[in-house]
Amino acid sequence: MRQIAFILLAAAMIISCSDNGGAAFDTAPVAAVVKGSVGSGDTLAPDDPQSSGSTGFSTDDKIGITGGKYTNIPYTYREGGFQPYNTAIVFTNSNPVTFSAYYPYDENVTEGSPTISIDTSNQTADVQKKIDFLYASGAEASSASPAISFTGEKAFSHAMSKVTIRFEAGDSVSFDSLRPTGFTLSGLMQEGTFDTRNGTAEPANDVTTSENLTVPIPDTLETSLILIPQTVDVGAEITVTFNGADYTGTLSNSDADTSLTLKPGYEYSFIVKVSLKGLEIKTATIAGWTAGASGFGTVTI
Repeated sequence: MRQIAFILLAAAMIISCSDNGGAAFDTAPVAAVVKGSVGSGDTLAPDDPQSSGSTGFSTDDKIGITGGKYTNIPYTYREGGFQPYNTAIVFTNSNPVTFSAYYPYDENVTEGSPTISIDTSNQTADVQKKIDFLYASGAEASSASPAISFTGEKAFSHAMSKVTIRFEAGDSVSFDSLRPTGFTLSGLMQEGTFDTRNGTAEPANDVTTSENLTVPIPDTLETSLILIPQTVDVGAEITVTFNGADYTGTLSNSDADTSLTLKPGYEYSFIVKVSLKGLEIKTATIAGWTAGASGFGTVTI
């Protein structure tokens, strides 16, 4: 009888601990609810008319989530939230787990191989979407609170830099019959890596020389580039082809600072005016991504 009484007492203690929310006894699996948005006013590149106005993501956009025992778990954007692509994140106790996430998802990312190679030499719209890396961290969740929310202060932010250039006709020049056909940027590193552990995008360590980036000028006379964050001490040289001639100058942060520093998550916008005397580069209205430092430069033939 004494043995039976002891067993009953132990059972009562287990039930009492469970009723009080003891983490060790929370065994019922609870699936994570994943939410995410791109920081305030930000959008993915290129600006997608199909993206959600509230999140910045589009249907079938895929992120990779890491936290606790989970590494690079893919979740797909559907109907205002993220759904598990194949494996769901599940909580079995109320101990909080901190998660991070990145975009776009790469199936080759593992705990031992957390970086993704970057090549910005191709700036077509479909490729830009693949190199517009985003990162979010600090989202906590558990069985008691299963929402992994990458929103608000923990929202996704751009890891790359954005440079927008608008071409305008200057003095004694009209674009009605003849327009600039393209331009080349020199002095910028085009190869790099994106670290999914901390959201850092940087030039590759084994690349010491820059490469030219040649881009056609669209009919809209405005184009945006997604570039690796970096500093070019002497600025980035720009060469514009117009009416069979090349016009060369420099993009820099300001008249006083001849270097060009591209910070992650910032957009740098320039207006390039083409005239018979050469080119004049001025700052343009900054929109979209977080406003970057004012850009400045002058160009002569």
